Amino acid sequence: MEIFDFIDSKAISNHLKSINYNCSATEKAFIVAMSTKATIKEKHNAFKCIIANDKDEKIEKRPNTCEYPSLFAFLERYMQIENEIVDEFYDTQDAVFRFRYLCKRDKTFCEDFQTVYPTFALCYNAFRKEIEEYEMVDEICFYEIRKDSLTKIGKQIKLKYTPSGELVDIDSNFLSEDDSEVLSAFEGMWFDIPTPFKKGDILTYNRHYWINENSVPVVLDSLSTWDADRFPESGSGDTKKAIAHRKYLYDYYKKNGDISDMNVRGYFGSEDGDFYWEVAHSILNYEYFDKPLTDGYRSLQVVSDYLKGVLDIDNLTKITRYIITEEYLKNSRKYIHITDDYWKKIDI
Repeated sequence: MEIFDFIDSKAISNHLKSINYNCSATEKAFIVAMSTKATIKEKHNAFKCIIANDKDEKIEKRPNTCEYPSLFAFLERYMQIENEIVDEFYDTQDAVFRFRYLCKRDKTFCEDFQTVYPTFALCYNAFRKEIEEYEMVDEICFYEIRKDSLTKIGKQIKLKYTPSGELVDIDSNFLSEDDSEVLSAFEGMWFDIPTPFKKGDILTYNRHYWINENSVPVVLDSLSTWDADRFPESGSGDTKKAIAHRKYLYDYYKKNGDISDMNVRGYFGSEDGDFYWEVAHSILNYEYFDKPLTDGYRSLQVVSDYLKGVLDIDNLTKITRYIITEEYLKNSRKYIHITDDYWKKIDI
């Protein structure tokens, strides 16, 4: 896989390729680490490729990331820790195992670590038997198996797999402080990764395995990676004071930000036509929304046109009020139990 193929957002990945974006070795490693679609094997291979082909550099200290003199030595240690956790996971001595899985369109886990099994093999076989028995093999987004220690109270290791059994995530709650700092180092980083998005674009969250969130639209107001110079290009009509504040925030994020600060700010909708402003992350998980806006979500098109300067504030309020009223009447009709003929009789 090319580095930009690790990005969950196809829109951002294609944009970076189109502009021939050149990033540092640390930024490449960050992109790989943040991927939710790549397997652990693919990530480790990418890390090894960075070590073999890029120039080594220092990882600077940040509020939530320690300083590391060598990126390459850091990546070697990062992979070593993950491999050690996996090896320990498959050592079934003095432990029990549980499983859970998520199906497409479901919002909660099935099984959810309820039943205890004495070995990994028995746990995995029980999982396969359940999904085959209920004909859910093709409905699985991912599954997780958790190992609970019987000798160290509270110690757990959890591995996440694709439906085909490829390892995609590793989690352990019993690490040394140094090892924990290494595995969490990428989460303390912040990068200004270019995107093709503009103010007023309608986007959607696309985390590779979380199918349910793919259809939730948001009208983009701003990105935390937009600095003062890029705000006019984004369609912003902000005042000089607001632009100055944006410069302050951008400089702050560049020095102190982490992945929670690589966020999207925008307007989210609801089925009743109402909408609200909210912050969500991560930028790297957002795509263009390419489905029709229906029901109350039609208000988001109106908000989008307002932010792009197509509509003024007067029409924004009038049209959204109309949509909200229309949705209210449509939903109210469900609770009026009369025949279709009677609706025609009163011309409704």
